[in-house]
Amino acid sequence: MTAMMPVLAACRAARTFSRTALFILITFSVSLTWAQSNCRDEDLAGAQKLAVGSEKIARYQQLLADCPVFSIGYQLAIAQIDSGDFANAEKTLNQVAAKLLDRANTLAAGALYGRIAQAQLGRRDLVAAHGSMAIAVGMFERTREAEKAANGTSKTANPRWFDEVRKSIETALGQPVNIAQASKVLEANLSGGSTVQRSFGVKPSVDLRVQFDFDKASLTPAGKDMIEKMIEVFHRAPSSETIWFVGHTDTRGRPDYNQKLSELRAETVLKSVAQGLPNLAERLKSCGLGASSPTFSGAADEDHALNRRVQIAFDGKVCDRKSTN
Repeated sequence: MTAMMPVLAACRAARTFSRTALFILITFSVSLTWAQSNCRDEDLAGAQKLAVGSEKIARYQQLLADCPVFSIGYQLAIAQIDSGDFANAEKTLNQVAAKLLDRANTLAAGALYGRIAQAQLGRRDLVAAHGSMAIAVGMFERTREAEKAANGTSKTANPRWFDEVRKSIETALGQPVNIAQASKVLEANLSGGSTVQRSFGVKPSVDLRVQFDFDKASLTPAGKDMIEKMIEVFHRAPSSETIWFVGHTDTRGRPDYNQKLSELRAETVLKSVAQGLPNLAERLKSCGLGASSPTFSGAADEDHALNRRVQIAFDGKVCDRKSTN
């Protein structure tokens, strides 16, 4: 039951925030082609008012057949997720991605792939969920970059349900029971990520929940197990690229102390991998970013725990701000 808690939490988040989905979609500036004769505001509003269940799903399916636009397909998938029908939700979202998504709309793409990740999480496919979430994160980041370039600032924040799903994926991958799936995530990224990730130009990157002794750079037994699995993956799927180990801390503590601790932890992982795979040693690099790049902005213990991580990246630009080893 414990291993299922992140999934249940993500599902509850979906139900809590699905009522705001239309508002979010309008914010995304998705083109709702209501000019079509079969698309009526009152039909969509009526479907939204229905309770979660088969009637609501059937209503959205009929609406989508009559008026095939992004927003209705997205709403149908949310209704399926709310009902626990994760397989059909994923199928619906993939069809929307293939036929109705404007890829130039990075905000809509981020929401869509976030929902795909949520459906995959519901199916307990953490490898696929991690890949879809990487696309979603990349699309939201591009949205903010474009806004900053145009306006000097960005007002776009991740929807709350999105961060809940992302936390659930990261938490599940950090559990010892899921170490095999975490290894598969690493292996997928070593090969360049999924075809869909590459089509969006999303660079492979993995956050590893390598466990260290409290306030130290020494590995716990669970951390050593993770490193052993990592070495096995590198042995099976050796990368020809430079591999960067990037240390991160949570936001508590002095900046100078966090910076040094993040560097030491990244270096610990590098040395452990190099010891197991000496033929890779020349292509392994490390750096630390302290608390400068948290994954989550909350102040809860869960947020701090998820921000303490060692990232595996294949682009040295991630370390441009700090000195490298």
